[in-house]
Amino acid sequence: MQTQNRLDSPRWELATAIVIAIVSLTTALAVWWTSTIASRAADYSRQGLIDAIKVQAGANEDWRKAYEEAASAARFSTYAAEAEALVASADPAAQARGENIRTYLLPNLQLPAAPLATDPVYALPNGAYDIARRIEDLQAGSDLAALDPEASFTRGDRMASQQRWLVIGSVLLAISLFWLAVAQVSHARRRALTFLVGLAFFGAGVSWLLIVGAVYALFGGGAL
Repeated sequence: MQTQNRLDSPRWELATAIVIAIVSLTTALAVWWTSTIASRAADYSRQGLIDAIKVQAGANEDWRKAYEEAASAARFSTYAAEAEALVASADPAAQARGENIRTYLLPNLQLPAAPLATDPVYALPNGAYDIARRIEDLQAGSDLAALDPEASFTRGDRMASQQRWLVIGSVLLAISLFWLAVAQVSHARRRALTFLVGLAFFGAGVSWLLIVGAVYALFGGGAL
């Protein structure tokens, strides 16, 4: 009877209410933590998508520029060969025309063709241009070369995985709140039993959250 009276006393009800308040606060923190991780996972995924679009757009521009230079280089080579042939002819009029092409036309054609038509590193033995190397150089010199969409996607996936595991801890804490609430309205031995069950779920939930946070912080690239 004394034990039953003690479990039904206002002091016990106050202690139960304090424990419920602590568990409620812990649950709120766990939900906030889970939501924060989910938000960061979405941010990384969104950043990865933005970076992927930027990289693809930059690659398209590099290809366009390289083939634009190739077209200009082809025109430059054609007129350069024509100028050489005219200058080497025996006809003074042809020679004068060739000199005019060299002096006035070729410099203007050379500008849009550079550096593909002017840098020896892009010249192939068959007289063509190494467009693939030019594209690689354009991509390497771009500010977008530092972007790594895959890294952002990977980090986002890891945080999304962490968020899913954290939800389990939040569920355990919610179950703890349920049993503690039952303990508050129960009587005698049933109150003690349900209170202990609530504490057990609380301990399991907190332990789960700490383990998940530690594992992802150390090995999974997550966040505490």
